[in-house]
Amino acid sequence: MEAIPGTIIRGMGGDRTAVLVGRCARCNRKVYGWKEENNSADPRGYFGPRNTVTHLVASEMTGEHVGPDVVFCWDCVNEHGSEGYAECVKLAVTFWDRFQDSCDGGGRSFCEHGPAARLETGGGSGLYLCPPCWAHEMEWRKERNRELDPSCMFAIREYPTPRHPMGKELAR
Repeated sequence: MEAIPGTIIRGMGGDRTAVLVGRCARCNRKVYGWKEENNSADPRGYFGPRNTVTHLVASEMTGEHVGPDVVFCWDCVNEHGSEGYAECVKLAVTFWDRFQDSCDGGGRSFCEHGPAARLETGGGSGLYLCPPCWAHEMEWRKERNRELDPSCMFAIREYPTPRHPMGKELAR
């Protein structure tokens, strides 16, 4: 079922508002939850198992990883018993492996933001940047690319997502 974000559903428990939480990291389906229930929902309810959101949380899964929650549809996490769940955990851990607790600052003197993702800089080295510092770095790269020969330009990348753990390349 394709829900429309902002749709108000009237029920015995009161009115609830549907929210688009994101896309499943495994199958790419849109997943929904209820605004009034911290963006969660019951898969037996309105959205059904293919479009009900569930999250894997780094601190709850391994205790040694940090990073944002990874969004899945309820169906993928529970598909084929433990096999589907194991596949989702593996995908989430691969994503979390690219994070650490602190940010390197992205050209700023210091940064107090939370978990940071690795940005490869070449030759096996890299920076760990939080989303604001990542955006700052990409803006700097865009400016610098205006002066560089096309063969030497910096890659412009989106902040990593479970579907693109290295950060999807947008341009050079």
